[in-house]
Order: sequence, then structure tokens, then C-alpha cells
Amino acid sequence: MTQAEYQALMGSNPSSFPGASLPVETVSWFNARAYCAALTAQQVGNLPAGYEYRLPSEAEWEYVRRAGTTTEFHYGPDLFCNQARFWYSYHSDSSCGVTASSGTGPVGSYAPNAFGLYDMLGNVLEWCLDSDASYSSAAVTDPFVTGSPYRVVRGGSWRLDSNDCRSANRYGSVPGGTYYLVGFRVVLAPVLVSWDSLGALIERRGGSIGCGGSLETSVSDPVRSAHEPPQLCLHRARCHGDQRALLRDAVGFVTDPCQRGRGARPSGRARTA
Repeated sequence: MTQAEYQALMGSNPSSFPGASLPVETVSWFNARAYCAALTAQQVGNLPAGYEYRLPSEAEWEYVRRAGTTTEFHYGPDLFCNQARFWYSYHSDSSCGVTASSGTGPVGSYAPNAFGLYDMLGNVLEWCLDSDASYSSAAVTDPFVTGSPYRVVRGGSWRLDSNDCRSANRYGSVPGGTYYLVGFRVVLAPVLVSWDSLGALIERRGGSIGCGGSLETSVSDPVRSAHEPPQLCLHRARCHGDQRALLRDAVGFVTDPCQRGRGARPSGRARTA
């Protein structure tokens, strides 16, 4: 997200290193969410049903960052100074010439990854939608985590070294914090509903649920009334049999339209903007 894009929509530019083509930074998680909400409102009527502009989940972020790779960096096992904007490469044992006064660089200055995405490492760290929490010990598909007071930050930055730019590296930060190392990117993707919020609703109705994962709003009914509660897809639910029935019985608007028209799709379906 460049400063020009941010200022055009929000009318202000909080960045510590001003420049139209530089990434916006010194924005909180709440600022980033507000931008996404404003962009969604601006584009209402032009978006697929059930979609919005939002921050990527941590799972979506890492999927598009890796772009099919399994190495420490999407470039391979090493990271050198000519591949991203960061402070120090331990693979060449050399400083990259980025100082505290020089700050960020223009967006898109380095080669993209295999998905055609720029600046997935270095320049600025990026907010994710999820709360920060330890990984599950079991394999999980497309997790979306809520409930922690902290939010996930990924990607490395101009002031960090190559170790901090690894694809698996992650941080947690208070959502109200603003830092000159942190910006964000936007995805156009299905609206996510957390199991935490759904579970709370079920409990208020006298039920309980013992499965987890994330839900997304259905896009199978584009003419649905704006006043009708959204349907929710369960195709990624880690629950079966009577647990799935519990979801439908406890929350009347929960259905399974995705099983009919769309089916389960692979991770990383969000489109970045």
C-alpha cells in the first residue's frame, strides 16, 4: 500500500518517511482496518457478493508470500542485499546500506515472487487480520485466529536483518501501536467469520461447539436481501456429524451452500491489491 493510495482515500498520510511511491507506515492495525472498510464502501456494488477488501489472514499472507516455495525465502535459501530492502544480510555477511535516516524505499523496486507480488519481504512489516497466538500442534487448513489482544505482523522490514525476513518469521504487536517499520497490504477476499464469535453466539443459545477453524460468507446467493443474515460456508470446518448438525440447529442462518456449488478450494484464494 503506497502513501499516495492511502492519502487519496483517507485524506491524510501518517508516514514517517514521506513519499508518494513509498509504502505507507506508522499505521496501526485499526488504521489499516479503517482503510479496508473505506475501500469496501467506495467499491460497493462492484464487489462479488460476500467479498470485501480486508487485511489478509496470516495463513493467506504466508501462502502468497511463499508462492509455492518451501525455502526460508521465496528467492531460495539465502537473501542478499540486491533482493529486498533490509538492513543486513547474514548470507553475505554485509550491511545493505540502509540506515535509520534513509528509511523505506519505493514500492516495487525489487523483483516480485512467483505469484507476481512485490515487497513480500523487507521494506515494511505488514499487519495481518489474525490475533497473535501459538501455532496448533495439529495440522490446520486456513486457520483464522481471534481472541488474543495482539495482532500478527509479518514480512521483515528495512530496519531488520535477513533472519527477520524469513517466510516463517512472525511477530505480535498491540493493534493500536504505530511504528515506522509497519505498513499493510490489502486483499479482496471472502468476509471471514471467526469460530470465537460464532461459538459465543451458539453458547448464548444454549449450545456448545468443540471444533475450530474459520468460516466465510457464502457467495452462492448474490440477490440475498441486505437485511437477511449471511449464510456461512462450513466446508473448512474441522467438525463432523452431530457437531455440524449442532451448528445448523443452534444458528438458524448457518447452512452449507459451499458443498453444493463451490466445493473446497485450495488455500491462498485471496486476491491481493
